Amino acid sequence: MNNIEIPTVTNSQATNSSLKLKVIISLLILLIIGILVGASFYCFQLQKYFVTQEKSLQENIKSLQQTLTQQQEVLQKFSHQQKNTDNELLIAEVSYLIKTAHLALLLENDTPQAINSLTMAKKHLIAKPEFTTLVTAIDQDISTLQTVAAIDLKTLGARLEKLMQQLVNADTTPTMPQSKSVTPQSSLPWWRKFLVSILQELKNAVIIKKNTATDSSWLTNEQLTSATLQIQLRLLQAEWAVIQKDPVLYQTALKNASLELQKYFAQRATTLELLQELKALRQINLPAQSNIKASLEALKKIRN
Repeated sequence: MNNIEIPTVTNSQATNSSLKLKVIISLLILLIIGILVGASFYCFQLQKYFVTQEKSLQENIKSLQQTLTQQQEVLQKFSHQQKNTDNELLIAEVSYLIKTAHLALLLENDTPQAINSLTMAKKHLIAKPEFTTLVTAIDQDISTLQTVAAIDLKTLGARLEKLMQQLVNADTTPTMPQSKSVTPQSSLPWWRKFLVSILQELKNAVIIKKNTATDSSWLTNEQLTSATLQIQLRLLQAEWAVIQKDPVLYQTALKNASLELQKYFAQRATTLELLQELKALRQINLPAQSNIKASLEALKKIRN
């Protein structure tokens, strides 16, 4: 049998192998340490980058928030100005309607027109809660006007004017002058007619002294004419009371006209008819002057 040679490891070889192994292990450890140091440095730099980016992002967010806040303030300011402008236009329109209602009552005593104007004003404000006080005042005035008795004041004025014309045309004296001033121009409104009549009739009016006699036979033609003018002035006072809606003056003027007609013309055939018409006119309850004081005061507070 052949002899097999077994290699023998010398001490020097073993030492070299051990040294190589230690070197390799050391290199591996250094490599791992380097990787760990590199990774740590990278993580540090990455963290630093993230912190910087986060800070920058926060600053950008803060800047955007400030910009957004400024824009919101601008929008709110514009919206407020727009709302104020809209409210100013609304109040101007409502003010016009309320003043229209006021003039309708003051100049024409036209209660339906006044109610219509106030109703239109209320419709403009119904969706505006900031004007609740004004709406309440308008409702109050509308309710007040609706309770006023429905009297055709133009027709009432025309009746008074007709009565005054009948007095002029009555056969109170053969020589009584027919004054053109008693019959104003037909083209003028009735309320302007009697104003013209007042100015013209006052020029010739004569105050008649009290006398206990009830017969006109003791009066001269001039005194009869003056008595007629005196009664006409009473009727003009009644017409003026209709315009001003003054029930006290209205009743007083008609009462005095009736008394003076009975006193100076009791014996005339036409006197009874005139007295009956005066009595019918006195039975009309003239309403007092209507107003929309609540609406006007509420509107004044808003505009101030």
